[in-house]
Amino acid sequence: MEGWVSTTYFQKEFAARGYLMGVAALVAQSENHLYAGLQQPDGNLALREFDRGRWEPRRLPKGHGPEPSVNTLFGDRQGSLWIGTASDGIFRITGGKIDQFSNAEGLASDSVVRFPGSRRHAVGRVDQGN
Repeated sequence: MEGWVSTTYFQKEFAARGYLMGVAALVAQSENHLYAGLQQPDGNLALREFDRGRWEPRRLPKGHGPEPSVNTLFGDRQGSLWIGTASDGIFRITGGKIDQFSNAEGLASDSVVRFPGSRRHAVGRVDQGN
């Protein structure tokens, strides 16, 4: 299954559990395996993984400070998950390996709000002419 990207879903359901905006980013890697960015009470968007019928926190490695805030997600055709963050650049999860790319590796900015080409895979929106 090709990766998908979304905007905001499940606001009412997650608001009842203390999440402010619900799902701000979503990737379906298979019928039963999802990744989502959920807004936390502190305003950060935390990565969650749905696998085998359960939602679990998916931690991203960071030397210090708060957990990276997830702005956008993209699943590529090779099965890698790409995670754009508010201030920690890009993370790529391939299998069990996590790589991080930042300004130090050549990104123009450590704030990533979307991936080029990801709009055509948007969930919940049909972009005419794309």
